[in-house]
Amino acid sequence: MINGNGGYVGHFDGTCEEGTDILFTAIDEISGIILLTTQMPTENVNDIKEFLDKCRKLFGVPLATMRDLSQNISLARNEVFGDVPDLICQYHFLENVGKSLFKKTHQELTKLLRKLKIRPGLKSLRNGLVRRSKKIPSIPENELNEFLKHPGKQLQLDNAMLRKYITFFIFRWLDDYCSELKGEYFPFDQPGLVFYRRCVEVYDLLSNLSLVSSPLNGREKQTLASIVRVLEPVKSDEDLVNIAQHLEKEVDIFEELRNILRFKRVDGKPVLRQRPPDTTIKDAGQIEERLKEFRQQLQTRTTADDPVIAKSSSIVIDYLDKYSDKLVGHLIGLSGSNQEILLDRTNNISEHRFGKTKTGWRRKLGTKKLTRHLEAARHEEFLVANLDQQGYIDAVYGGRLENMAYCFSTYCDNSLEIRKLRNYKEDKKTMPISKKTLRQPGILLNAIQTLGCLFGCAP
Repeated sequence: MINGNGGYVGHFDGTCEEGTDILFTAIDEISGIILLTTQMPTENVNDIKEFLDKCRKLFGVPLATMRDLSQNISLARNEVFGDVPDLICQYHFLENVGKSLFKKTHQELTKLLRKLKIRPGLKSLRNGLVRRSKKIPSIPENELNEFLKHPGKQLQLDNAMLRKYITFFIFRWLDDYCSELKGEYFPFDQPGLVFYRRCVEVYDLLSNLSLVSSPLNGREKQTLASIVRVLEPVKSDEDLVNIAQHLEKEVDIFEELRNILRFKRVDGKPVLRQRPPDTTIKDAGQIEERLKEFRQQLQTRTTADDPVIAKSSSIVIDYLDKYSDKLVGHLIGLSGSNQEILLDRTNNISEHRFGKTKTGWRRKLGTKKLTRHLEAARHEEFLVANLDQQGYIDAVYGGRLENMAYCFSTYCDNSLEIRKLRNYKEDKKTMPISKKTLRQPGILLNAIQTLGCLFGCAP
């Protein structure tokens, strides 16, 4: 099957839960088949190298490899596959760049917002408004929407009631900052910065209202004034303003890099491990040149007067110098033909397969935490997903799952040998010493003196 496809493109990745071994897999992007699985205590170079070497012996040298930014996978891959095109996942690349650029800045912004107690202050005001409004009649949402779209239109609505509703609307709008997030997680989404922007927008709009000259003296006017007071630090606190400005500049550079890589979807849906970015042959051919031009632009910014822009540009340049040759080359020629295929720019294939399998386990077990199951699971369980691929069934079971028992019986001797190796337990206590012996009085001194005599040392 692999020969018929002109070769295979290996996606190598592992998954685990906290405190469990790594379940490591090799997946062929062209056929979608899980080629090989294994279990290792950590993603160490020796175990990964042994796994990749086995993959090479069984299936040959791949047309290309796809991986994340793991240094251990890189070292093992280079030793086993040599000059085979080495592609890295652009999702993980951008994720690492974003975290290096502004993870610390975003944390500082969130910490300052928490320190200034802006959200608790808004929550207290909102709860007070809700308590005072329990006895007033409600306004149908369609009428409220009509009034908000056409404020000058005369509707049969009580003004006092309207003021309460619209004030509550402001609180709800501030709380709904998550609607601006794309669901792509940090650093592709910056929730703290989005909330800060909304606070600034509400503060500016309310500050422009002539509340002082208003003839009304109701609680709603006091509530609006209190909102302005609670939000005032977003414009007056020097540390908060500076951190937000720094973060805006860092995010702008990150978004520039993302646009250079065309790491978005035409349908507007979030780019996740289950949804790769849109890719065309034209874009794939232009990425290398765009990255070179962008690097030249960044080089000129490293001497900018603004230290934030200079530092951020240097960080991105370091990443591009290290990985730019692995971000391109997604057009691969197939062996024995003039045909070219466009490869995925992420290792979403592995991530999606892990996610789908673990979701099935969670539904089956009725638990979110899979630590105990992963500890007991065999890595071969991931191979079960191949039974959804007709090409795999044709190649292994002669096109019919009913032939599975016969195929297994054909290799019964090999299976028994594998089971024997699995059941074999190595005796790690080659020199058993009981705790009773260890805890005898003066035993350490006697042991050292005996050791000295054995080495011919003078007492």
